Amino acid sequence: MNKQAPREALQWITDILLQHKIPFQITGGLAGIVYGSGRSLNDIDIDVPEDRMQEIVSDVKKYIEFGPERYKDENWDLMVLTLNYKGQSIDLGGTDTTKTFDKNHKQWFLAPCNLSSAQIHDVLGTPLPVVHPKDYIIYKRSLNRTIHGEAIDQIDAVAAENFLRSQ
Repeated sequence: MNKQAPREALQWITDILLQHKIPFQITGGLAGIVYGSGRSLNDIDIDVPEDRMQEIVSDVKKYIEFGPERYKDENWDLMVLTLNYKGQSIDLGGTDTTKTFDKNHKQWFLAPCNLSSAQIHDVLGTPLPVVHPKDYIIYKRSLNRTIHGEAIDQIDAVAAENFLRSQ
């Protein structure tokens, strides 16, 4: 995959979402990078209302790898549409019925997704709505995965440094 693939894929899918006037927010590893995580990007995760996914299927048909369908594993239970655009994986996850397994409490819970609290940030050169950092950290902590803990620690360190600079 070329270095421009994430930027091209993000621009492509967000242009389609904007054209259809579908509300969305960037989440997952890309949101983590925006907030200061040093993790490398695996895929592009975007939250969208489940009842709006079908609207873009004709525009993305040749890039569909999965869905839109329900997907469940040991961590997630969600409606998802997975795309592969020029080698870049994109997951459009539903905002309404997504559940995650909270490993700390050993139970499934409805994942908080509040598109109205998203914040506009520069994402690979484009201003886009990104999951609120508080919502991002709560979500990642509940998954209790080592890789997420490292990303949260990096994000907390960047936030603390930015706070100290502003004083």
